Amino acid sequence: WGSMDSDYMYQSRGYMPQQTEKYPPTHMLLTRSEYENQKDNDPSTAWYGLDMSDGGFRTIPGAIGNFTHLTSLYLLKNKLTNLPATIFTGLVNLTLLDVSYNQLTKLPTEIENAQQLQKLLLSNNNLTSLPVEMGRLWRLKTLSLDGNRVNDPPPQIVQGGAQRIVSYLRDKVPPVPPLPARKWKAAQLEQTTGPLKFKVITYNVLAESYATEEQHPYTPAQVLQWDSRKFKILEQILESGADLICLQEVEQRQFQHFFVPQLQKRGFEGIHKLKTRAKTMNDPSSVDGCSIFFRTSKFRLEQKIELEYQSLAIHNNIPTGPGLDRTIRRDNIALVAVLQIVAEKGRSKSPARRIILCNTHIHWDPSEADVKLMQVQFMLRELDNITQQKNENNMPLLIAGDFNSEPSNAVYSLLNSGKVDPTHRDWNGTNYGTFSRDGCSHRFKLKNCFDGICQPEFTNFNGDFMGVLDYIWYTSDSIRVVGVSETPSKEEILTQKSPLPNTNYPSDHIYLLAEFEVLSNKRRGN
Repeated sequence: WGSMDSDYMYQSRGYMPQQTEKYPPTHMLLTRSEYENQKDNDPSTAWYGLDMSDGGFRTIPGAIGNFTHLTSLYLLKNKLTNLPATIFTGLVNLTLLDVSYNQLTKLPTEIENAQQLQKLLLSNNNLTSLPVEMGRLWRLKTLSLDGNRVNDPPPQIVQGGAQRIVSYLRDKVPPVPPLPARKWKAAQLEQTTGPLKFKVITYNVLAESYATEEQHPYTPAQVLQWDSRKFKILEQILESGADLICLQEVEQRQFQHFFVPQLQKRGFEGIHKLKTRAKTMNDPSSVDGCSIFFRTSKFRLEQKIELEYQSLAIHNNIPTGPGLDRTIRRDNIALVAVLQIVAEKGRSKSPARRIILCNTHIHWDPSEADVKLMQVQFMLRELDNITQQKNENNMPLLIAGDFNSEPSNAVYSLLNSGKVDPTHRDWNGTNYGTFSRDGCSHRFKLKNCFDGICQPEFTNFNGDFMGVLDYIWYTSDSIRVVGVSETPSKEEILTQKSPLPNTNYPSDHIYLLAEFEVLSNKRRGN
């Protein structure tokens, strides 16, 4: 309880009872005697809101920050001249704060931590300015400033309302220091590595057309601009040392006018595939798709193959009905490169080894997990056909991209275990003919490149969502992982003080990087 005394507790004018969940006794507002005997209290009396209005308070003890479950706090009609920082650093679930009719002259900069705030009532105080840190309150919908003489932001900004004020301040928020450089995590190998090693990066770069204030209301306007982000993306790619680059959400114009010229002069060649909608547009320059770049000193392109999941739904005989309707409405694609490994000088002139690299971007909508599952099944069937056409046993295969699926989803299960039963919840009760009857499957021995080394805690941090959506898969009977680049932890990324993108992260996704070795025929299966 810290400095909170009994007088403080008794003057609190009630609470708002919680309806659904129960908090433990330590989250209850109690008198001192009740606190000392709290084991006898029923936690069902827990509460979400605290009303301390019209109590004559001149200060609020910092220990109020201990009530981390609070969502509403009423402090109006007191004599407060300042607020403790712990209101904003401790009450992380606060959505409403009413401090009207007090004598506040300023707000603490720690207000930037209250990013759940939706309503902030500050009427009739003595405020003349607002801290720029309020620019991080991206969920704020209501901001009452009547009765103050605020001149910073300027009156014309203040008159624009909460979102205009937050937007103005957001563009003035100072940048956050970057996180330390990523560490490299080596795999535990029983054998020394051979000469056929290479690094693969996968990165959803956030298409310019999707980088809007509506989609990313926490990102400063200048940070969202493609011209501000593109060289940071390029810097990350080049610093990774990747030999194979898989990019998603690359618009046609950015592929042609930025990535190709920038990567060509650094020894790469690239291929690109737009989403299917581009076929119906007079100007497809803003349509995004998938790109693959390969280092020409290590690889040579043998074949480019484009996969369109809309047409594959028809080719796979999905019966007429909701299943077919749902799949053909989504124009996601995959891009496949069959690559020859360039022999090093002095090595044997035996036939060139080949690998298949597939880059895909699966449909995003969480409510259409069945569509995602079918898209990945279509992709795996096509990859199976390609490997058979190449007439090479255990041809090395890499599959990278943004799968928009977490490890709990059927897409992950299919890639990881080779099958998904028809009883899986992600089918959503939709009829996909023989797939719904027999389930989905494939013959590849795929493995997530991070398995057994370290697992990313997230790959996408967009608004309220933080989770793992991106992967690099490989056929474990023909390739092995040498090491991976460790990704930031959730705790680390939260020190950036906002979702992504921001000044240090130019996309709402982070990149994944791994090093692989193609196994020689005699070492396969070891």
